[in-house]
Amino acid sequence: MTLTDAAHRPPDETASERSTPNTWWADSVAYQISPRSFADSDGDGVGDLEGIRGHLGYLELIGVQSIWLGSCATAPVGHDGEDLTDTRSIDPVLGSLEHFDALVTDVHQRGMRLILDLVPNHVSVEHPWFSAALQAPRGDPARRRFVFRDGRGTDGAQPPNNWTAVDGGPAWTRTHDGQWYLHLFGGWQPDLDWTSLDVWSDLEETLRFWLDRGVDGFRVRHPHAMAKPSGLPDRTDDDPASTTDPRFDNQGVHDVHRFIRRVLDSYSSRLAVGDFGAADPASRALYERPDELHQTVGAPLSRATFDAATITDLITAELSFAAEAGTTAVWTLAGAGPSSAATPAVERHRARAMLLLAMALPGTVSLLSGDELGLAGVGIGDASTLPWDADDSTGLADLSVERQLEDPDSTLSLVRQAVELRIGDPSGGGATIDWYGAPQGCLAFRRQGGLICALNAGSGPIDLPPGRLLLASQPLVDDLLPPGAAAWLS
Repeated sequence: MTLTDAAHRPPDETASERSTPNTWWADSVAYQISPRSFADSDGDGVGDLEGIRGHLGYLELIGVQSIWLGSCATAPVGHDGEDLTDTRSIDPVLGSLEHFDALVTDVHQRGMRLILDLVPNHVSVEHPWFSAALQAPRGDPARRRFVFRDGRGTDGAQPPNNWTAVDGGPAWTRTHDGQWYLHLFGGWQPDLDWTSLDVWSDLEETLRFWLDRGVDGFRVRHPHAMAKPSGLPDRTDDDPASTTDPRFDNQGVHDVHRFIRRVLDSYSSRLAVGDFGAADPASRALYERPDELHQTVGAPLSRATFDAATITDLITAELSFAAEAGTTAVWTLAGAGPSSAATPAVERHRARAMLLLAMALPGTVSLLSGDELGLAGVGIGDASTLPWDADDSTGLADLSVERQLEDPDSTLSLVRQAVELRIGDPSGGGATIDWYGAPQGCLAFRRQGGLICALNAGSGPIDLPPGRLLLASQPLVDDLLPPGAAAWLS
């Protein structure tokens, strides 16, 4: 089978998508998969591509419309797949390129899309380029692919500036010849230098390699990190008057995104979504442009405390930002609603309520693998997979897919019903919401199509807004919505 065969092509676009290009993601349900943590096909305890392929029916049952797949390229195990040694490969632990091609084919045959992680900011210390850089003399083109600098002080023993890595510690590591290399993340992930033409050409080759294999776009990790300011000035953001961090959001980063977008636009209906972690809408505003990213992820709901005013403010800000940018919001949920004072039972109720809330909002809902099972906060390590069977030995048998499929009151059943209503019910349409008046500690809004969502974040049961009850995250008590619950009405 060649890469131009129909099996590798994305699902057919509707007439609406053809008349308004690049919109299939606008109100969709996505599902994020870490390849090592989803499903194991060969019994080695690590998830793999064949494991994902073998469970596509499960994702189809949920109603997933696109899969956001973590990086599958060759990387030392244990660094989240971001310390890449070969950006155009499949890590042997996960399978082969043939397995990847088969996965893309099956995803498309089931009417879904596949978005692949892209890590343009850094590679692994084991990447051939970095090995060559360490062996090259100062100023050599091989070394200029990375950010090497002389240290400060009379003997160069101090780092070139005062930057710290995102995960803590210095952002510089000294090499055998006395120079230092920059790593905004771990020391095993040296930053690339975008003043090197080699870096640009390698990125294009990587983009086209995966696009030609049929991927429907990329989730760009750390999209604000690539460009570095001239002179690499010290950070002064410990000064309250400072609003900038020279490590990120430098103007040159937009050239990288425009370059990525030009490559994507040479294909049909491909998506570029930027994952900024916890960044707020204002800091992402410059990236959602007609010639840059289509969408950005700031994970507002996953950071929200279970408080109606806080959640309302976050939703309002995110929808306002999306409207101004002419795009659609992305809602993620893992870990939503934390409260150190809440019992596990209360936390489970709140997590279900937040799932229902997110599903009612305009934009893309992106479930992290396990959200649909209520695994947020439970923790399945990188070397573990979802609890598929009722005889699961990890202590998660009660939350297993097998048991939840048989339980109409399970979180999985709730998510399935919500997705079915979201996709199939026209009352959930429209890009905006109207807020209702709500009791203290609660919120309620209405979609343009008529769907009403109410969330009780207060301490006592409340009356629901007028309407026909469609779905509730907890059973009503005497027709009242209990604390920690959400409901949909038509």
